[in-house]
Amino acid sequence: MNRVAFLLVLTVGIACQAMAATRVSVEQLEQLLGSVHGQSDGKIARQLSGLELTERASSLRVARWEADFSGRQTREALIELADASAFLDLPAAEMLAKAPPDREGRVALLLKTVNSLNMTVTKLPNFYAKRTTEHFEDTPAIERWGRPGRAGGVSAYVPLHGIGKSTVTVSYHDGYELVNAKKTSLGTGGPAVTGLTTSGEFGPILLVVFDNAIRGKMAWGHWEQGANGI
Repeated sequence: MNRVAFLLVLTVGIACQAMAATRVSVEQLEQLLGSVHGQSDGKIARQLSGLELTERASSLRVARWEADFSGRQTREALIELADASAFLDLPAAEMLAKAPPDREGRVALLLKTVNSLNMTVTKLPNFYAKRTTEHFEDTPAIERWGRPGRAGGVSAYVPLHGIGKSTVTVSYHDGYELVNAKKTSLGTGGPAVTGLTTSGEFGPILLVVFDNAIRGKMAWGHWEQGANGI
């Protein structure tokens, strides 16, 4: 193995070790939060940094965490953990022990959802609102080559962290979103931002997502407790 290949392998190895997160369940995170309550905002955030949930944190649980911890750094760390777990399963204990509906019941539920969306979106009043997006990123470890008189090395891995917010005024008018006076059915106008962003949440995206969902393969998951019931 030549020197360049060896350095590449070494870099990948170091990066993988640096990026390895401590995986915890929702219950383990709850225990940690209970033990650190009362500590400084920065200290709590540092203990949360580098963790990774193995289960999804429900919206009810996240709302309670945000109410219990008012510090900016801690709240950002909790948002990072919760958002990263969005596509995982809930803890088994939080899945309601309620029998799933039969085929006819599922079809009826889908039809009610479609009818509700069609009636709601088409009757939305014209309005405007401010859309604030919080941006997060992580920084992988990178091999830095040395210069004459200066040694090289590997830069430190920086876990997921907040890098700022962007705010735009979004208007909803006759079924369309307008961002900075640019008409778009999915709200894709507005200033360019780095990385992922959100759009269409004031109406259009609901129909698009659901239309795509019912055209694909759908399977029943589980009943879940929401803020206003099941």
